[in-house]
Amino acid sequence: MAQIFCFSADLPPDCGFPLFGGFHLAALALILTLCLKIGRISRRIPGLSRILSCYMALSEIVRLLILAGMGHLAVDVLPLHLCSLAVWLCVVYAVRPIRWIGQTLYTLCLPGAIAALLFPDWTVYPPYSYFCLHAFAIHTAAVLFILLQLHSGSIQPGWRLMYQPVLFLAALVPILLCFNRMFRTNYLFLSQPSRGSPLVLLECLPFGYRTSYLLALICLIVLMLWIWYLPHRHRSAHKPSDDCPEP
Repeated sequence: MAQIFCFSADLPPDCGFPLFGGFHLAALALILTLCLKIGRISRRIPGLSRILSCYMALSEIVRLLILAGMGHLAVDVLPLHLCSLAVWLCVVYAVRPIRWIGQTLYTLCLPGAIAALLFPDWTVYPPYSYFCLHAFAIHTAAVLFILLQLHSGSIQPGWRLMYQPVLFLAALVPILLCFNRMFRTNYLFLSQPSRGSPLVLLECLPFGYRTSYLLALICLIVLMLWIWYLPHRHRSAHKPSDDCPEP
């Protein structure tokens, strides 16, 4: 019980959970079921997006307060990772759906949150600990929020808007590079990859990790837009033309 609110630095070794072990797979199955269930009933719950955004904001504030109370509020636990930034982007978007935020949420934050759930960097925590459960819950809430915006049509990804998430990265990356260098942090995993994630493969590329990582982010934006347009293009290709005479 004493480990429920323990910070990673205070935990004994080997008390966490393995990637794709029993607990991790069960958590992923529960998250998938929850997303499918909520997707089916979302129209019956008015204001669900704002409920999710309020939950994420309060959850992050509580996390920071708990860390402060434990004496572990430091520069390396600030909400500056992509998924933490996604929380506040979701909050702003729930109040005012700004187009560039919507494009960034879909092309960068959605795959980032899904990747975090698949390859979590909080495996050092016991499954029943607060920080483990919080991480799973808030990443799931971010995924749900973005999927709800796509389902409702609030977010409409577009090739012509690809420059918006690119400009977001162009503004964010230099700031975090300087911050990481100044405080020896690893926000956005710009300094080194999260161990156990596919990012470790980028270390083997000839361009070097950082350059390969930034190129991978651009490729991710393109991939997400292609994934969005592929089913739409398939449907339009099979749609009967109005000029075709009926038999």
